[in-house]
Amino acid sequence: MRLSVDYLRIRFRYEQKTGKLFWREAAPEHFKLRRTHLAWNTRFAGKEVGARLKNGYLYVNLKKRVMLVHRVIFAMVRGYWPEQVDHINHNRIDNRIENLRSANFVINGQNISLPSDNTSGRIGVYWFRQRGVWYARIKCDGKNHHLGYFANKDDAIKAREAAERRFGFHQNHGAPANDNSLVREAA
Repeated sequence: MRLSVDYLRIRFRYEQKTGKLFWREAAPEHFKLRRTHLAWNTRFAGKEVGARLKNGYLYVNLKKRVMLVHRVIFAMVRGYWPEQVDHINHNRIDNRIENLRSANFVINGQNISLPSDNTSGRIGVYWFRQRGVWYARIKCDGKNHHLGYFANKDDAIKAREAAERRFGFHQNHGAPANDNSLVREAA
């Protein structure tokens, strides 16, 4: 069971301009012992929340629950827990509310970063060595769609981009991770 949005607002303070989350001073009723209450407030009250996971996301522990900071922020600001939260600009620690949107598995998958092992510079565009051509494909609604073979990489990229627009992918789909200067402009 998820924590209530009201409880989150009691425990955390969100700074909208920076996208950072901070601990509020905890009330005595949150602790069994007075000294534990005082020690906790001395150590944490007013401090920024979040430790970084290996995957780059920030998390917080509260009431024996591990929660992703961007999900907590979204719930606090929007008033509900979404199925998933998408970082629009692909920066996993940019938790400004304008960078967070409610998503499901499909929507989130339509705005992923360019994988670090990508060799073509574009998601869904591959060099097909056996034929000596570029191959383009797109996956949508669980199905792979063949977009064609191309002698020219730019033509394969254009086919992929056209398919992304047709299937409603986000304009940032395939942009490099954590580099906001390279995020593509809306078409």
